[in-house]
Amino acid sequence: MLGILVQLLISWGILYLYNRKNLSVLGLIPNGRQLQLTMFFLVFAFLCASSAYVVRNYVGKEIWDWNPELTTALFWKGVRWNLQSVWFEELIFRGAIFYVLLDRMKPAAAIAISAVAFGIYHWFSYGVFGDPVKMIFVFLTTGLAGVVYAYGFAKTRTMWVPFALHFGWNFTNNFVFSSGQIGKGVWMMKHQPVIQVSTWAYYLAVWNPLVMYLVGGFLLIRMIKKVNK
Repeated sequence: MLGILVQLLISWGILYLYNRKNLSVLGLIPNGRQLQLTMFFLVFAFLCASSAYVVRNYVGKEIWDWNPELTTALFWKGVRWNLQSVWFEELIFRGAIFYVLLDRMKPAAAIAISAVAFGIYHWFSYGVFGDPVKMIFVFLTTGLAGVVYAYGFAKTRTMWVPFALHFGWNFTNNFVFSSGQIGKGVWMMKHQPVIQVSTWAYYLAVWNPLVMYLVGGFLLIRMIKKVNK
């Protein structure tokens, strides 16, 4: 949490030195419309991420059980870990520096710069640097996510919208379905049979949730009437 506070302080310094602004330009205190959009995209991200596990359960015959060791303390540990990791990235890639880029150049250029930086960053955070195939995959998936997140900020003028998309996806995968660094979360895989499935079923389970999340998120943001600064 201390790291986030330091980031906020640095962000304030950047904004003040740039044009005597403060953190309010990042939309950290959302208005009613921004709050509605935040809640909408949080649920949207949760549903997209969850759909993968629903299909895997139905088509892949996976069996998922409630974690019997789940406690209130463990749940809040999962929330806190994902909150901190997502805010850390959002403040770097959709925070004060991105605000300056948006103010200095066309939105498309600012979004592209932010997305490229976000994709490159994940080469190192995912530990894939040096493996060309994985680097391409990670850059495309996280870079496109970066486009959606940055577009969300540019359109709504609040960091809460990209945060909601980012947190909803990460928390659902990392903790609700126990795929993150914490380990056992809310649901745990009890049985994963080895079966053959059709190409279509594989697409539904592996790629369709991500496509819905990225393409659907982009199109939904595009439909939003731009929120004034």
